[in-house]
Amino acid sequence: MQNKRLIWSFGLLVIILLLVFYRKPHISFHDALPELNTDSIHTVLISDTREKSYYMDAKETEQLISILDNLVMKKKFIPNIPAFNTDAYLIFTSPNTNESFTIKLDYARNIIGINVHPKNMKQYIVVDNTDLFLFVQSFLN
Repeated sequence: MQNKRLIWSFGLLVIILLLVFYRKPHISFHDALPELNTDSIHTVLISDTREKSYYMDAKETEQLISILDNLVMKKKFIPNIPAFNTDAYLIFTSPNTNESFTIKLDYARNIIGINVHPKNMKQYIVVDNTDLFLFVQSFLN
């Protein structure tokens, strides 16, 4: 009897913790990736895993930055990197800092993954803005 009560208490605690963490406030793209200065973006490469790639010109980069400025996301509580299916990715480069940032897109799960350092991907669920996915798909189709 004591073990059942302990198991139920532990289960209830886990459920409460999950509810608390999944009620995190929504964040913007700049909150998720403050290292990327959108004013100093030099090159944007859009590519998929089937070797299609496209370098964006200045006007298209400006449209992408506008979409990213309006992007609303929620950080995943437990990122599942092995289950992440990379449908496309964006690579941003800046001439001033010689840094590159990679954003991976998973269309089916509505998730983006942001790589700042190798083997360290932060995952975010895109809340209500699918313009980013449609914008990227328009270049790769």
